[in-house]
Amino acid sequence: MKGKNALKKEMAGARLKKLCLFLSAAMLLGVVYRLVSEITLERSHFLTLLTPLDKIMPFIPETVIIYFSIYLFWLVPILSREISLKYFWRIIITIAIAFLATFLGHLLLPSSYPRPEISETAAQSNWAEFMVKKFLHWVDPPNNTFPSSHVVTVIILMKMMFAKLGRWPYRLYCFWGTLIMLSTLTVKQHYLIDVISAAIIAFLVCFCVNKYLPEKSKTAP
Repeated sequence: MKGKNALKKEMAGARLKKLCLFLSAAMLLGVVYRLVSEITLERSHFLTLLTPLDKIMPFIPETVIIYFSIYLFWLVPILSREISLKYFWRIIITIAIAFLATFLGHLLLPSSYPRPEISETAAQSNWAEFMVKKFLHWVDPPNNTFPSSHVVTVIILMKMMFAKLGRWPYRLYCFWGTLIMLSTLTVKQHYLIDVISAAIIAFLVCFCVNKYLPEKSKTAP
């Protein structure tokens, strides 16, 4: 019984440390994101990355719930007993490196997405449009679109959770992640090129981290 209680306390402690690490990293990267946004705000309105596919993509305000579920998406590695604190550090470092690449993209190619027009009447009568207009548009500025930090985060989490979950839980996790990536288009927060470029960055960063910062294999005693 003592052993079980000690194990439970150890797991609870590890989860708390992972949560604190996530919150610290999110706040730090969020501050940098905002600073970059302020720097590029005036220049971002001169560039549009709109394609014919972006034009035909419908605006679905209800998907704002999926868009914001990215924060719940983090709970899987935070709560999973298969993700050690050391491995969670690896996830955070990988995402931080990828974010540096996205910040560079924001600075070199500042762009903004034109906000969908939502009247005050519509916002008051529809909960989804209210969330988009009053919350999403307030929290997330219209610039800093290229590449999408949302998509970078989702792909890296999906890739680094591979073999850490059972087959079906992992498939459901990837399905959820795919919906989050699609929601960046349906809430009209990102262009298609933002998603594609973010995917390229995510895979390149994961490749480089695995190559130059390989995990130490466990050796037999």
